[in-house]
Amino acid sequence: MIKINHLYAKALTAVRNISRSLEALKPELNKISDQKQKAEIEIYLDNLCKNFEVTTEIFRTEGTLMGLSIPYKTFLRGPINIRLIALQQSVSSFPGEPTTSELSQANEISEVVLKSIDKLNNFIQKDLDEFNKLLENNGISKIQKPALVTLENR
Repeated sequence: MIKINHLYAKALTAVRNISRSLEALKPELNKISDQKQKAEIEIYLDNLCKNFEVTTEIFRTEGTLMGLSIPYKTFLRGPINIRLIALQQSVSSFPGEPTTSELSQANEISEVVLKSIDKLNNFIQKDLDEFNKLLENNGISKIQKPALVTLENR
């Protein structure tokens, strides 16, 4: 569970950094004098942002843990960040082995997080690379790509 929390936190950082970079890029587009090139990049950026929103939906949760009592419904189907916290809290609050339900939840959460991280890494490798080439070809500074989200890069 600690590894999943660590990966989730790294992915969240990458998502925030990409979001900031994409937002900061918008004023740069005003420097393009060729309106056709500018329109092409704006359309590409709009599509890229839409893809990014879908790809990173799991990492865009507003929920926070408010106190120690977590409703069972939230534990089972709430935002992933709350589910991670709730599961850790549940497992650590009892001195015995995790229950079958807790283990099942851990497996489900791990699967969801790992699939989402794979999508994020694919976005970083493929989509950001393609967009950076377009920016570079038009004389615009590239977006700084975050490191891929893995346990190895610390």
